[in-house]
Amino acid sequence: VNGHSDRMFWCEFSPSENNNFHLATASADGKVKIWDTSSTESNPKCIRSFNSHSNEVEVLRVSWSHDGDFLASGGSDGVVRTWSLRESSKLPKLEIHCVDAEASKEGKGQVYGLVYSTDTLAAGYENTV
Repeated sequence: VNGHSDRMFWCEFSPSENNNFHLATASADGKVKIWDTSSTESNPKCIRSFNSHSNEVEVLRVSWSHDGDFLASGGSDGVVRTWSLRESSKLPKLEIHCVDAEASKEGKGQVYGLVYSTDTLAAGYENTV
């Protein structure tokens, strides 16, 4: 997949919707992108892009909700954001600060793991869930 201006850290396929899978990517460029993988072209088409975190912040993980309605992103700033994919808004629905601003400036609290269960989102950072 070409389309980020910096390296990708993580990618994850969406839950299937009529065998129409999408791929979400997390990148050091501070963006989360969603790609349409149903095409037979060699490079999938980007269908949504979120400036998930600032350009100085690397997006380290993404995770889909089980119904595919939400996507969560976690960054090197210790912030988790969730996005509603059923709405056209590019603003996060929820923002969770895993660490305070001072710890974030020191590089602590980077979000290395995200996973949805049926109704819960868990984030892993600095020896903590």
